[in-house]
Amino acid sequence: MLMIPAALLVGAFFVIPLGRLIVSSLSVDGSVGISNYVGIFGSDNIFAEVLLRTGWIALLVTVATLVLGYPLAYVAVRARNILGLVLVILVMFPFFTSALVRTFAWRALLADNGPINQLILTLGLSTEPVRLVYNDIGVVIGMTQVLLPMMVLPIYARMKTIDRSLVLASRTMGASPLTAWRTVFVPQSMTGVVSGATIVFISALGYYVTPLLLQGPSTPLFAQRIDSLVALPGKQGEVATQSTVVLIVTLVLAYFLRQGLGLSSTADGARSSRRSRKNGGTAVVAVGAAPERSAVTPASSTADADLSSLPSNWVWRIEQRLSFLRFPVAVGIAVVALFVSLAPMVAIVMLGFSNDAFLRFPPSAYSTRWFEAYFSNTRWLDSTWLSLSIAGGAAVIAIVLAAMAAFGIARTKRRGLAVPGYLMMVAPMVIPQVVLAASLLYFFLPLNIAGRPAALVIAYTLIGLPLAMIVLTTAFRNLDPAYERASSSLGARPAMTMRRVIVPLVLPSVLSAFIFVFVTGFGDLVFAQFVGGIGTPTLERQMYRSIREEVSPEVAAVGTLVIGVLVLVCLAVLVGSRGLRRQVRSLAATGRKGSL
Repeated sequence: MLMIPAALLVGAFFVIPLGRLIVSSLSVDGSVGISNYVGIFGSDNIFAEVLLRTGWIALLVTVATLVLGYPLAYVAVRARNILGLVLVILVMFPFFTSALVRTFAWRALLADNGPINQLILTLGLSTEPVRLVYNDIGVVIGMTQVLLPMMVLPIYARMKTIDRSLVLASRTMGASPLTAWRTVFVPQSMTGVVSGATIVFISALGYYVTPLLLQGPSTPLFAQRIDSLVALPGKQGEVATQSTVVLIVTLVLAYFLRQGLGLSSTADGARSSRRSRKNGGTAVVAVGAAPERSAVTPASSTADADLSSLPSNWVWRIEQRLSFLRFPVAVGIAVVALFVSLAPMVAIVMLGFSNDAFLRFPPSAYSTRWFEAYFSNTRWLDSTWLSLSIAGGAAVIAIVLAAMAAFGIARTKRRGLAVPGYLMMVAPMVIPQVVLAASLLYFFLPLNIAGRPAALVIAYTLIGLPLAMIVLTTAFRNLDPAYERASSSLGARPAMTMRRVIVPLVLPSVLSAFIFVFVTGFGDLVFAQFVGGIGTPTLERQMYRSIREEVSPEVAAVGTLVIGVLVLVCLAVLVGSRGLRRQVRSLAATGRKGSL
């Protein structure tokens, strides 16, 4: 019963609109046919070229985030607890800021007269500025920075669970540090790599903001193509057909990579766990052994062996000599990853305090003129308030629906209902947002909802629900049912148990989920463009309009304010969550003493 409200939302505004989109792709002059599909792959249509280019860019972004993200996650795991946490926070920090603002910063950094080109000229790598924007290079750099957290977090989470004793055991069997790391540690971290790569690739397929600002119009990606077609009359069938093709590609990828997305069923997880255990233990350790060392050699005999007499080959000798470079190289790449992640943030703050009348980096002088312009402009203030109210309202609705559904999933004994229900709630996260936005646009138009704030509230609730479900389902599953049983045994009714026991225990997770959902809606441009339109000028839409029509640091000043506010909110929630956790531990300790 608790899952019904969330299921109705997903069914009404996710399943039905996508179904209507698919039907529209098959509708030809009132009849059913596939001529729309034949048409988009015809010689006079560029969709096939756009689709291949989009897949290629998504692949490049996935590789780039992996190259930067894996060493960064490894350094964070190897570092001391506080330093590792700081590294993860620095990588995650850009996630809580607008992708539009960060992309705007890349336009200044990658410009012909920007600092990166100036560095290239200074180092003598080129005799003239290298074109880094309005092409694939700029798009890959911008999307890599935006999607890097999605690669780092799954890898970091997996690396934290790896038993370091397996690597040490491999070393005792004669493996060099590099060999032990390559043959023991890396294979065990591959589940995190697959998860991160899957999320990044699928997200890059339908990414909207960065290609819109950094890609040239002569080489559009899929999101740009849909954006241009939606604005044209009589193109609904073509939009529906192209969106359906990408939807099918995404669903096929999601099915084969479902374990990487966390969408596998309980049975799949059990089989994976059995395979992991089967490949663990001595067999895994033996992989890292020195050349020609028997895999079944007992650990005791290995310890007593004379390691100087180990047979060797040229690969093993090279790895022995290169072992000391492994961690320094990882640190160097991690520094580059942090630079890519944080450079736009620094640039935005500097540009926000610029005194120049036009976009120039670094600024020739600094002042607060653009902040004063923001606070004196009612258009900016109205759009800010509209974004706050829409994102806040959607976050509250999403949290309430997700909390009910997550509690029902965590406590139900009908696992056959829980797994499909959970997969249904998180499904909107898998679909490219531009496809979902197009389906909602054509669904809202006949209902006269498009262009109104209610349309954005529904859209933000829909895309925020999966994030809240993931956080809250984990929180409720980790909640010890003994607290509920103890409350009931003392005479408390279910409503009081929920209010006095369960809610305080999961409140830190609720606050975390609220921030994720709120930031997702507040920083959205896709749905603001498609289903909001000129009728709902949100802050992101207003900033995008300013970027297209003006070339001034005013957007940077707005972005700096948004960054500052989000930092304060995150710090407040972090401090509040720590206080709540201390209270919960105190109450738990008091309850245990009372039971004795």
